[in-house]
Amino acid sequence: MFRTAITHIENDYRFDLSAKILSMGSCFAENIGDRLAKFKFDTHINPGGILFNPISIFESIIMSIDDQKLPSESYVQNERTHYNYKFHSSINGATKTALDKAISQVRLKIKEHISNSDYLIITFGTAWIYELESSNLLVANCHKVPQKKFRKRLLSVPEIQAKFSQLKTTLQKQNPELEIILTVSPIRHTREGLTNNGLSKAILRLACNELCQDSKRVNYFPAYEIMMDDLRDYRFYEKDMIHPNEQAQDYIWDFFCKTYLSEAALNFTSEWQHILNTMQHRPFQPKSTEHQAFLKSTLERIKKLSTLVNTENEIDQIKKQII
Repeated sequence: MFRTAITHIENDYRFDLSAKILSMGSCFAENIGDRLAKFKFDTHINPGGILFNPISIFESIIMSIDDQKLPSESYVQNERTHYNYKFHSSINGATKTALDKAISQVRLKIKEHISNSDYLIITFGTAWIYELESSNLLVANCHKVPQKKFRKRLLSVPEIQAKFSQLKTTLQKQNPELEIILTVSPIRHTREGLTNNGLSKAILRLACNELCQDSKRVNYFPAYEIMMDDLRDYRFYEKDMIHPNEQAQDYIWDFFCKTYLSEAALNFTSEWQHILNTMQHRPFQPKSTEHQAFLKSTLERIKKLSTLVNTENEIDQIKKQII
C-alpha cells in the first residue's frame, strides 16, 4: 500500500441525465462544470464570471434573485472602462449605462438558472477578501485598481455562516428543492503565500463542515482533500506547480461521477467517453474502406444515444466525414 485514498461518500441523491446544474465560484467550478457539459448534462457555469470568496458568491445569487440595488460606491472606472466591484472584470461597459445593461443580463441569467436548476455546485477558492478603505465595501474583484485603496483580511467562519443563512432563505423562496454541493478548490492561491493559503483553505473547509451541519440539502465534495491527501505528488500538477494537471482532473472527475451520478448516467458517461475518444482519432487514410466502415459504426452508436441526449452536432460531424 503506497497511498492513502479518500473513502467514497454516500449521499441521498444522484444526478441522472436530465439533471439541470449550475456551477459557480472559483476556477474549479469551471473545471467541473466543463466536464459535466462535455458529458451532455444541462450545465451553466459562472454566469457572472469567476468569483473566489464565499461572500461574493453568495451575494451574486442573493442580489440577482432579490433584484437588489447595487451600492453607488461599487462602480469604478479604470482605463476608460466601467466596472462594478461586485462582479468579475469580464462584466464591463464602455459607459456606466452599458455596464448596467450587462449586469442586468447577468443577474437575469443567475435568477433563471437558480429557478430551473436541480443542483447548485459552489466552489470556494479563498477566504482572503479585499474591502474598500473608504467604505468597507467587500469587493469580488479589484479591477486593477491600486492596492492602497483596499484593506485585505481573512473572512471568519461565522461571517460565512451568516451570509449562507441569508442565501438559504433566498433560495427557499426561489427554489426550495435545490440541492447544494460545496467544494473547496484544490488550486493553491500562492499570491497570498503558501502559509496564508493553508490558513485560508482551513477556514473554507471548516466553514463547509458547519454549513453542511446547519442545513439540509447541503453536501460536501472533497476535491481539495483528494488533491492534497490522496494524490499529493507534484507529478499531478501543471508546470506552474499550482494547478492540477489533466491526470489529476480526470481522477477527481471520476471520484465525482462515482459519488453523484446515477447508474444510468455512469453507463452513459462511459459510453460517451469511448465515442469522444473515437471522434478524436485522426486516420492516415480517411477515404479507406476500413475507416469509412468505422465511421458508419460510430454513427450508429451515437444515434442510439440520441434518445437520451442531444447528439445533433456529433451526428453532423460524423456525416461530413462519410463519403
